[in-house]
Amino acid sequence: SLRPEMLEERWHEVRRQHDEAGGRFVFETINQRKDGSLIDVEVAGRLIEYEGETFHLTFSRDITDRNLRQEALRANEAQLRLITDTLPARITYVDQEQKFRFVNKLVEQHEGRPASAILGRTVQEIVGEDRYRATRAFIEDALSGKAIVRTWCGPFGDKIADLRATFAPDISESGEVLGVIMFLEDVSEAKALGEQLRQAQKME
Repeated sequence: SLRPEMLEERWHEVRRQHDEAGGRFVFETINQRKDGSLIDVEVAGRLIEYEGETFHLTFSRDITDRNLRQEALRANEAQLRLITDTLPARITYVDQEQKFRFVNKLVEQHEGRPASAILGRTVQEIVGEDRYRATRAFIEDALSGKAIVRTWCGPFGDKIADLRATFAPDISESGEVLGVIMFLEDVSEAKALGEQLRQAQKME
């Protein structure tokens, strides 16, 4: 059964949803089982006027497992962010609609805005038309299932550097491409070292 105190806490929100959505409402609360244990539930329904009286037609479903999965995902994301924020590379993840779903700290610094202002928006919206045009084909190829690696010279932090970009498709077990992981790193030192080795070999 739904705990009365929980319903009381959400009643004003329900009334607001009812007024804004033509009589329908959805909210989350806590359900108490017969054994006294508590579970998370989502309640959906509508208010019905009948012969001058108001009735509640509601349906509820157990969302405890869903909430536990979401909590686990948040914990995994926090761990992933801890790792990726220590790497000297710009790391992003975009979905099939080319909307950002993950960015690391270097991306936030480069774009001059927090992750909250980037996530959910498209690559074109964030980077602008010119930069998007330069990478659009690579993103689209990766979304078709191809792994792409490209190199060029461009800005990285406060300098112009030799860059290597990797566009790796995220492919599900069923073979569906869910999104693209983009990894942009400064390879200037590695390139300079390689050139030094080639010059040394010529002198032998």
